[in-house]
Amino acid sequence: MTLRDDIEQWRSKVAQLLEAMDEVRGCADRLSECPASELDWQFSTLLEMCEERLSEVERLREELEEIQSRWGFGTIRNQNFSA
Repeated sequence: MTLRDDIEQWRSKVAQLLEAMDEVRGCADRLSECPASELDWQFSTLLEMCEERLSEVERLREELEEIQSRWGFGTIRNQNFSA
């Protein structure tokens, strides 16, 4: 696998995370329209979604550290990314 492959794979996962964060935002946006009787359930759902996204962010951070470790600072800085 090349550096470009590692980065593209990681960027794809970031894009998926951003889509999932849109779902979190949508859930948060609906809170103001939620009946008081459903707020507890909505807050629980939102909290669970946030915890899942936080776990994904942590995994992405770890994967980025692995890429950095595998390729090193100098290689990344000097890599030619032109297509």
